[in-house]
Amino acid sequence: MMYFQRRIVEMSCAGRVLARRQLCSAIGSCYVHTAPAIATSNDGANLRPSNFRWRIYTGVILERFPIAAPPLSDVERQYKDVKSQMELENSFLNNFELRQLKEKATALKRAQLEAEGKNLDQLGETIGISTAELDYNWQKKADSFAPPDLSKIEVDDEKSLKRKFDRKLVLVVRQRFGVPDYVSPWSLPYVAHRDGESLRQTVERSLASLVHPDLKATVTGNAPFVYYSRTFPTKTRAHANADGMKLFVYKAVLSPPFNFKLTSDDVVDYKWVTHDELAKYLSPRKFRNKILSLVIE
Repeated sequence: MMYFQRRIVEMSCAGRVLARRQLCSAIGSCYVHTAPAIATSNDGANLRPSNFRWRIYTGVILERFPIAAPPLSDVERQYKDVKSQMELENSFLNNFELRQLKEKATALKRAQLEAEGKNLDQLGETIGISTAELDYNWQKKADSFAPPDLSKIEVDDEKSLKRKFDRKLVLVVRQRFGVPDYVSPWSLPYVAHRDGESLRQTVERSLASLVHPDLKATVTGNAPFVYYSRTFPTKTRAHANADGMKLFVYKAVLSPPFNFKLTSDDVVDYKWVTHDELAKYLSPRKFRNKILSLVIE
């Protein structure tokens, strides 16, 4: 009984909603209660009026991937040892290992025949290089091999891509944004969006102005990875012709060769930094955390 009563109530409510929609459709409009035309800032502390002027920018996380493999951590080394042992135990013997077993069996038979004073001709051995000798020579060559010392070829210069070969590097810049006497704080490179452009076209234009034509930087995907909005300081609003910015951040990968040359006059200074170093160049904290979560090593 309770089930049928509940279904009657649900059908009654659905009927009222449907009748209201049909009435709104017949009238051509329907009153909907909305909040005043204001937007909140990132921290929710300030209220922005409806005539607040936003400007769209696109930024890019331009990365240089590691050139050399980084050393294994303790956990990675332990995992590697376990997997190697599992592979050794579950794999079939190769021809060299089968030959080693055959030689061991022959050696045991030789010792037995010598102990019994019997003729060794029945062993049927063939003269050749033993597996023990081959294994010794191979191990000697392996011990003589040493990985290159990266510290001898790396450059201790934050403007050079020939640093930290075993780490991922990210480009940070200081820009003028078309104002001769202005220098921005350190941040990711970004430019203002132009009418008629897609966001990806804007970031490609930004890369074309930053990177020398001989280099290739590939944008990852058509959609941005990060969205962030902020208000401009009072001094910045005049030359920016806006009260705040909406920033859409893409990712791009720099392809070798890594002879980076800056071609933009708008960039005052630049650095290639690691994930650990990147934290001190980005602000505020909310924006920094979003970017750091995307730079994965």
